[in-house]
Amino acid sequence: PHDLLIQTHLKLNHTGKAARNAADRAMRLFPDLATPHLLRARVHQQDNTQDAAIFYYKKYLARNPEDQDAAYDFALTLYKAQKYRELEDITSRMTDTRALPLLAQALIERRDHEGALAAFQHYITTRPDEERPLYDDISLVGTQREIGAYRILAMSDDTEQRDRFLDRFWLQKDVFKTTGGALRRAEHYRRVWQARTRYGKKWPWDKRGEVYIRWGE
Repeated sequence: PHDLLIQTHLKLNHTGKAARNAADRAMRLFPDLATPHLLRARVHQQDNTQDAAIFYYKKYLARNPEDQDAAYDFALTLYKAQKYRELEDITSRMTDTRALPLLAQALIERRDHEGALAAFQHYITTRPDEERPLYDDISLVGTQREIGAYRILAMSDDTEQRDRFLDRFWLQKDVFKTTGGALRRAEHYRRVWQARTRYGKKWPWDKRGEVYIRWGE
């Protein structure tokens, strides 16, 4: 009955006093039960007490490591708390492709731009057909000449020539020229992902998304 009660709170997204009390009582009586720790994690997420949420997510995933939805919520909590080492650790072990942009951003933080680019590119291949081109579209960051050239290539079937164009484009945008363009390209993909995630209620994003892709944070 305790587990059923906890699952009901989770399903209804309850995070109030009754949910907290139910989770605490179940943890006292059944310390090996997983779901009370997940409920407590979500309570602390709602309260924006990230360190406590992280603590309970760890407890839950130690008991139920196969729950990819909870692992993703945990990864998001780590990302918001800017705990990038822990974020890289969990996302590198996840099978859910939603984790790839979070892994990429953890890799960016430790300056592994090639690894971040690879993670983003893997993620892009998993997106729907209408979403994939958004990541390589340079309309918000290129010159008029560059944009025109890319649009011609994007309409052709010559993917090899288009890829070479993008490689050259991002290399030119890479101020330090030390990563073969990976630094700036990974940053662009990060901004597109953020625009879709934070400002994407209107397809593909609203005016804030456009500004974010152009200028970043």
